[in-house]
Amino acid sequence: MFNKFTEGVFFGAGFAISFVAIWYFAAYFITPSFTSYSVNSQDTVEIKDTKKAKIISEIKQSSEHKKYSFFKSNGEKRAVPHNGGVLYMAKLPTDNNSIKPYTVQLWLTEKELWLIKTTNKNPEVKLLSYPKNNARDSAFEILHKYTSFQAGSSSTTISEQTINMLKQGFARERGSMNGKLQITEDGVVFLDPNEYKA
Repeated sequence: MFNKFTEGVFFGAGFAISFVAIWYFAAYFITPSFTSYSVNSQDTVEIKDTKKAKIISEIKQSSEHKKYSFFKSNGEKRAVPHNGGVLYMAKLPTDNNSIKPYTVQLWLTEKELWLIKTTNKNPEVKLLSYPKNNARDSAFEILHKYTSFQAGSSSTTISEQTINMLKQGFARERGSMNGKLQITEDGVVFLDPNEYKA
């Protein structure tokens, strides 16, 4: 009886050692080949033919705004509101010395598609050709041309009322997004990220 028990212990230990050896081999030799692409923090995204954006000056408000969550998209399609738009955003690799994160954003309206790149300086904007097929379906693909699919991206709809407030100089805080909405003189809405907290 004791011999059967010891045989079982050695047999089980053999399985455990084999499992650990296979797991080690897979973790260190097979997995890295599937995840060999990594984003270097020194990589920069070059967007050609941009122009400096002229931002409408912000009017400081004394009353607090109701804050709401800018949620991470779960892939659902967002309808472009009438006289409004959809803002798509992804974080870019950012220099260690930067005071705020770098982003690439898309501003999609019923008739225009704009590309926005934010850094520590004024944002750079570029008018893109409007997609021939469903623009909403194409937006994330266009966004990921300038980032990697590993970069997290978000989207939200912006109403006509919000755009009118921005045009009057009232920058809008976006609670969970760590930044505020602004608008250029061309009518391009973008999110200006807050500075990193020390």
